[in-house]
Amino acid sequence: MSDLTPWVYTRTQTQTQTQTQTQTQTQTQTQTQTQTNLFISKQLKSS
Repeated sequence: MSDLTPWVYTRTQTQTQTQTQTQTQTQTQTQTQTQTNLFISKQLKSS
């Protein structure tokens, strides 16, 4: 029974790390959209 405890602990830690990576990817997409909006605004002013 003592051998089952480390197994459950390791699985819980792996799930927490996967959620942290998903949040970092969402922030990178927001920065890309802001740069695209700046480019369109500059082209409109030049016309």
